[in-house]
Amino acid sequence: MVDLLSTVVLARILLPADFGLVALATAISGYLEMVSQFGIELALIRFRGTDRALYDTAWTLSILRGALIGIVIVVICVPVSDFWGDGRLVHILLVLSVASLFSGFRNVGVIDFVKNLEFNKEVVVVAVEKISAFVFAVSVAIIFRSYWALVIGILAGKCGDLLASYAMSSYRPRLSFARLRDVLGFGFWTLVTSVAGYFGHKGPTFFLGKMLDAHAVGVFNIAYQVANVATTELMAPIRRAIFPAYAQISDEPDRLRSAFFKVLSIIMVTTSPVAVGIGLVAEPLVVVVLGERWREAVPVIEIMAVFALLQVSVSASEGVYLAAGRVNIIGWLTIFSGVISVPVFYFGILHRGVVGAGLGMVSVAVCYVLIDFAIAVRLLRLRLLSLVQPLWRSGVALCLMIVSVRTFQDIIVRTAETPRALAVLLGSVVVGAAVYSASLFLLWWLSGAPDGAERWILDYGLETLTRLKSRRAKNPSGIL
Repeated sequence: MVDLLSTVVLARILLPADFGLVALATAISGYLEMVSQFGIELALIRFRGTDRALYDTAWTLSILRGALIGIVIVVICVPVSDFWGDGRLVHILLVLSVASLFSGFRNVGVIDFVKNLEFNKEVVVVAVEKISAFVFAVSVAIIFRSYWALVIGILAGKCGDLLASYAMSSYRPRLSFARLRDVLGFGFWTLVTSVAGYFGHKGPTFFLGKMLDAHAVGVFNIAYQVANVATTELMAPIRRAIFPAYAQISDEPDRLRSAFFKVLSIIMVTTSPVAVGIGLVAEPLVVVVLGERWREAVPVIEIMAVFALLQVSVSASEGVYLAAGRVNIIGWLTIFSGVISVPVFYFGILHRGVVGAGLGMVSVAVCYVLIDFAIAVRLLRLRLLSLVQPLWRSGVALCLMIVSVRTFQDIIVRTAETPRALAVLLGSVVVGAAVYSASLFLLWWLSGAPDGAERWILDYGLETLTRLKSRRAKNPSGIL
């Protein structure tokens, strides 16, 4: 939630053009990171056991990669600024080159946190990075009210992540090239996937920056973050667990198939109401949280909410491909989406501007999802109807939620002369959450309470309550 808070606070202080300018610079640095991405972390996670030579080789390659990215950024910063016609990009890119160097020295030992499912330790590392970025970015924004707040925030986050990685892991890497072939052997399709996938997500930034201006880039990127941040936060713990968990049962088809159904069900039940809900409350959300200056982001958020839903739906199958060593499937899918996205983004922005960029992303995502599920069905030997079983209850509950929220909003608009945005926002959230939850669990109960996401949610809730009661019993005074 730190990302969401940071976006909200900074959006209240800075202008859309400030966000757009930094988004252009980070699009370049991010692309260079993807181009040099060889799936080092994925290779170590998939490798069973701990081998110092393997880890040290990975860390050495990471340092070289960070240094190379920094050098390339320094070399291209002037041509890039000339391309987009803004000299301020030169200095921003120079700072980002230092951030890339920090990333390269990150302790490779923290990979074991994901590999061994020790997510409590990984959460600490991630929290330090996000909190560092938030504190520095907001402080600079309040004092200087400049786009430099975003740049300093990025640099502070990378520095915090670097320090936390060594503080949380006792592993101390050394320079080595002993297992170079083993580390790079996993990386070709990971590289292809990263490059093509990055362009699919950041392509609108490149086109908007060239065809329109930094203001349009800022509006689009904030809309993208708002529409995706909640589902991203919900998906973060699930994503961290999917690949390592799948990897442990990759040679057991029945268990892998069962795990796929369970993960898909949990993902859709928990994230779909959030993604769709953000689209339903886009207007009051923008007015209350971001302010009137961001009102033009409303239609883009409504569109990108659909993209967020499509994006999370493929998480369950991507983990299967990685665990089965079929990274090439994701590679071909991302190549396909990357190729078709070029004309889609261009003509979408040409005719509809920022809204066209959002429509383009949704169009490409629909194609990706349809092909992805067709491949997953074939790979796991599933029946098409079997995919409906874990999803139909959440689908019906989602439709009822949409109808109820829209009805509630229409009633407020008709009955109140000047409906307050905050009242509309809070009321919509309460109505939507109540209708979705009640409908979902009622349908689950009427279906005989089968094993699925609903049971997992109830079990998790009961475990949490039991844990809290146990802590309270051990410490009744509440004093630590």
